[in-house]
Amino acid sequence: MKSLHLVPFLCLLVFPARAEIIPVDISKLLPAADQSAIVAFRSSVSLTAAPAFQLRDYAGNLVQGADKATLEGDLVEVPLSLPQGFYSLEFPASHQSFGLIALPPAAPVDPLFSIDASLSWIAPEPLRPALVGGLSRYGLNLVRERLSWPSINPAPNAWNWTGNNHYEETRQLYRKSGQKILELFHGAPDWTGKTATNKYPDNLPDTARSWETIGKRWNDVWG
Repeated sequence: MKSLHLVPFLCLLVFPARAEIIPVDISKLLPAADQSAIVAFRSSVSLTAAPAFQLRDYAGNLVQGADKATLEGDLVEVPLSLPQGFYSLEFPASHQSFGLIALPPAAPVDPLFSIDASLSWIAPEPLRPALVGGLSRYGLNLVRERLSWPSINPAPNAWNWTGNNHYEETRQLYRKSGQKILELFHGAPDWTGKTATNKYPDNLPDTARSWETIGKRWNDVWG
């Protein structure tokens, strides 16, 4: 029984308290199917040995188990070559798991296939370039984005295109990638005449002028 007590001790040697690993480039979590790839992570603390990892498929079945990553300086590197599909890369010692999607290098656009990505709301701004760049792999017709109208147009003639969530910068990423978006706005500015009991604009002329301006700004990104 004494040997069992060594297990948590050995885990602590590899992953000290509060240690975690962070992907160096999240785009690497979208490897090309049936091609060799390396997913690199950086540890929050110095490691004395390469951690073990497990790989599971979409159904939770173990694909690889008890394999060791490679420790290159402060980088934890996991070599992979995966058939097309969805996977979970798990590091038991640090209680972390990361989703992997192995897809063909590119897919033709499917006119019926769209997703609600909402990156403007749910994705930290530094991660958005890699996430938007990866969307071209999915063969998407449209990607739905979300926008706070009051944030970018707080007064009839006042504009803040960055808004409260880097809206302009995110749409520039879509423009660069060539991926078209479906714009979905939430709320209306106070100047439109909306009230607590009526959330819809009453000032229709200024509302039309507002969206004419927004359209001129981002129409080339909209699908």
